[in-house]
Amino acid sequence: HKSDEIKQLITDSIKPNVLFEDNNEEEILHIVDVFRPVSFKKGDTVINQGDVGDNFFVVESGELTIRITVGEGDEKSEVIGGTYRRGSAFGEFALIFGC
Repeated sequence: HKSDEIKQLITDSIKPNVLFEDNNEEEILHIVDVFRPVSFKKGDTVINQGDVGDNFFVVESGELTIRITVGEGDEKSEVIGGTYRRGSAFGEFALIFGC
């Protein structure tokens, strides 16, 4: 079972997201109930760029660095695209666009 604090964190994180903007309060509560905890260790990869995704994440604690591969061949490099922290939500584009 989720604590009220975690339920509120998820609710606050998903309500402004385009994926959930048309859901009413009751639907949001049902969606929040579906979320399940997933843990990662420092250095773990949560999502690989280019992989087909089928998960939506809300960060409960910790910090995740967004690393983006740009360019091709010898010109390929990795740039930092930002950081996700407590309350950040991500993964919706994979769910919306099936990528």
